[in-house]
Amino acid sequence: TIRLSHLELEDEGMYICEFATFPTGNRESQLNLTVMAKPTNWIEGTQAVLRARKGQDDKVLVATCTSANGKPPSVVSWETRLKGEAEYQEIRNPNGTVTVISRYRLVPSREAHRQSLACIVNYHLDRFRESLTLNVQYEPEVTIEGFDGNWYLQRTDVKLTCKADANPPATEYHWTTLNGSLPKGVEAQNRTLFFRGPINYSLAGTYICEATNPIGTRSGQVEVNITEFPYTPTPEHGRRAGQMPTAIIGGVAGSVLLVLIVVGGIIVALRRRRHTFKGDYSTKKHVYGNGYSKAGIPQ
Repeated sequence: TIRLSHLELEDEGMYICEFATFPTGNRESQLNLTVMAKPTNWIEGTQAVLRARKGQDDKVLVATCTSANGKPPSVVSWETRLKGEAEYQEIRNPNGTVTVISRYRLVPSREAHRQSLACIVNYHLDRFRESLTLNVQYEPEVTIEGFDGNWYLQRTDVKLTCKADANPPATEYHWTTLNGSLPKGVEAQNRTLFFRGPINYSLAGTYICEATNPIGTRSGQVEVNITEFPYTPTPEHGRRAGQMPTAIIGGVAGSVLLVLIVVGGIIVALRRRRHTFKGDYSTKKHVYGNGYSKAGIPQ
């Protein structure tokens, strides 16, 4: 019996057992020992800052997954919703182990920000999974909220708010109009535009908000219309809108019913006409046979 303690890769090889028997002589048996090595696995994100740029098409390295010193080599894959591509490399070490390296690349974008990227390593029955979350910087995406389409004369307490989806967050906001300066009675406070006093026609126009972060500056705009009176849908209008499908169905059903009535009337009329003709013929025959006129006067 041979016992190996603290098994190492160098212990791999062919083992031969020789034994002597009498009177047949010496005999031997061989055993091939294969030593496996469980890999060490890890994932790391890129040290470079990921920035989304308009018109950028080049893929950049965002993460590296390593399965080191495995024997036999492990299988490395990626799990993500991102639209990137992976490349693989195998390095054979002097001691017989293999290191598998996979690099994941993609085009940085606003949609890739905060997306999860997981490295999957399969080694025999073992499964390793580790993930990271991407941090992609991008310029502001600007929208303006607050105009509800019902700004009328003398209305008060209205405002516009500039919302910027940006990473890092927007630090500067600038308000203007399509014609240049802001109208009298309009005050900008950071990302909010306040309309002081009652609404009047001079406040109508296109308002523009520019938001800036370290990546760049983007703008959004909204067209404000002023009406004389507030728009309030009447109950009758609401009922008509709600009853419109019912009215259409009722109209179709009524038309079908009318057609059926007309057709039925025609059929009944034709049957009555046929019946009346037979009756007149029979009466005339009866009158001539008895010597009376049709009016009942003797001839």
